[in-house]
Amino acid sequence: MTKETKIMTIREAIKEAMTHEMREDENVFLMGEDVGIFGGDFGTTVGMLEEFGSERVIDTPISEAAICGAAAGAASVGMRPIVDVTFMDFVTIGMDAIVNQAAPMRYMLGGEVQVPVTYRCASGSGTGAAAQHCKALEAWFCHIPGLKVVAPGTAGDVYSILRAAIRDNNPVIYIEPKALFGRKGEVELGKVGVIGKGDIKAEGTDVTLVSWGRMLERSLQAAEELKEEGAQSMVVGSYDCVGGEPAVILERIAIELICRDTRNTWYLPDNVKFWDKRFGSLFEAKFFCYDDDIETWSKILYKYFVKLQWMPKREDYTSTRSYNNVWGYFAELLAVVKQNNHPEFGKYYEIAVQNGMNPVVLERKLKELSELKQSFVEL
Repeated sequence: MTKETKIMTIREAIKEAMTHEMREDENVFLMGEDVGIFGGDFGTTVGMLEEFGSERVIDTPISEAAICGAAAGAASVGMRPIVDVTFMDFVTIGMDAIVNQAAPMRYMLGGEVQVPVTYRCASGSGTGAAAQHCKALEAWFCHIPGLKVVAPGTAGDVYSILRAAIRDNNPVIYIEPKALFGRKGEVELGKVGVIGKGDIKAEGTDVTLVSWGRMLERSLQAAEELKEEGAQSMVVGSYDCVGGEPAVILERIAIELICRDTRNTWYLPDNVKFWDKRFGSLFEAKFFCYDDDIETWSKILYKYFVKLQWMPKREDYTSTRSYNNVWGYFAELLAVVKQNNHPEFGKYYEIAVQNGMNPVVLERKLKELSELKQSFVEL
């Protein structure tokens, strides 16, 4: 059977999930402030009053205590209410009904009564709604036995998990990232999610980011940046400024900086695309300890700026910061040879600038190198 998918906003995904459940189960109904005529504070219920009528889309008085309590009572006698709490800050007024009534009821009565109620809470900041309309209180509810707490962060998850929440026989705190209501994503229509099971959004081996709700988007952005910058965290061998002929040591460092595979074996690749996928900081390797070997530095400059053609291209990087970070490694080479008055500095500096290096990056590295050298003098 072919899966039907649709691109929609998170706002639309919420409405679509509720609509599907209300069409399939006549015991499901929606209640809350402004959910009917107004279409919800965030536009998540627009048109539902017209389809389902005022007995199933109920505009309530402004009393969260009454709304949450009425929903818990309705759930205990066989209905499946969806409560639009709107701003999560207001859930505090309905805490007694949720925490002391809905949450423990099934257990207090030995499982004889089910409480299938979904409390939808628009959570977090980012909309300019100020101090009383910006809280994220999910941590509170995670401490309450009998409650399930869910906080999806993509349109697809918002849809499937909301359907699962409505079908669950326990009270569910369903958290919506209101700053993302306009975000679009792919939704698999008809899918019912699984509450209590995580979902791997991006594969990796070095760092694990665990997130929910709004921060899922930012975690995925961080993962993308780490793809560009992650290999920079490779620790270069710790070389001291003693032992061996400078030219020999320099050449060894130059080779060993280039690449190291997962088996900790050094090799010199011919097909590496990005400098920052493989390299560590030249300063960390104490390159500057041997900055007076003009011949060896000439070989290194030619290798990195001409022969290997590894200088970064802006289109290969998702952010200017990542792009400039990569240029920072080339700037480290230039900083060392500039301070040593290497005769070919000007030539390679021009190559770097013509290929996109911001001169400010070199100035920053020159300052960093001066401070680093001074720290060695002070030692």
